[in-house]
Amino acid sequence: MNKKQKREYDAMIKAGESASIAEIIATKECPGLQTDKRFLRGKPGNGFYSGQLQRWVSSKSDVKKICQEKNYDCEGSVTNKSHWDSPRPDEVPYKVADDIVDDAVFSELVENPTALKDDPDLIAKTRKKLAGEL
Repeated sequence: MNKKQKREYDAMIKAGESASIAEIIATKECPGLQTDKRFLRGKPGNGFYSGQLQRWVSSKSDVKKICQEKNYDCEGSVTNKSHWDSPRPDEVPYKVADDIVDDAVFSELVENPTALKDDPDLIAKTRKKLAGEL
């Protein structure tokens, strides 16, 4: 609240107006209403670089758009719900289906019948190879 707004606020309180109404009239803003002006309050210029989003933002709609593009959850001045129903692929290790591993091991054993005897870790190594870990 600037000095002029503070004087108006104080005058309305002295005249018997409630604090919330005096604030709304003096500042010409509704409390809790999150405008772009309020969102950017305290930021120099017409925007700022968000380290979290790794982008320049100049409005709430910028934040919403970035969150939707990157499928981020966010709450607060801007709300966005990601659309992932299950864990994101980068959040859990990739697990190759057992039948795919079995087929690959079987193919190896057809070419080299002693492969499993020669390398007891053949199944685990095949799983890692198929998952792209080797």
